[in-house]
Amino acid sequence: MTIFPACELLLGAILKNPVNRPDYYILHENIVVKQKIGDGAFGDVFIGELKKPGGNSVDVAIKMLKGVMTKKERANFMMEAKIMRRFNHENIVNLLGVAVQEYPVMIVLELCPNGALDSKLRKNPSIPVQKLIQYTVDACRGMVYLSGR
Repeated sequence: MTIFPACELLLGAILKNPVNRPDYYILHENIVVKQKIGDGAFGDVFIGELKKPGGNSVDVAIKMLKGVMTKKERANFMMEAKIMRRFNHENIVNLLGVAVQEYPVMIVLELCPNGALDSKLRKNPSIPVQKLIQYTVDACRGMVYLSGR
């Protein structure tokens, strides 16, 4: 068993049994933030890379939250992440994990390679009606899935 003297001095306790963190907790050191692609009320969105166990990497979207969270905000955030983690549908962006051990807090999401639908619609107002109908059907399928959860 490895004992970290600094922790023992600060806390006065020794952890005898490891506490496993949930699989959706991601260490900041496994996230590479690359390019900013958007911003919102709660933070900025970046394209980045998530280093997976075994050395593989995957491109991801990273929401980097602004500011410091209170204990209650962090608890609510973690509850929401836990709920989002259960969703698995082709029309719902998947939550890959959260990085909360240090600041900034990050939400790591599946990357949509074609970007956000609203941006695509603004940039190209002449999308064929059939394609628009397909976008609507896909969005409805995602909403039906969520309403059943």
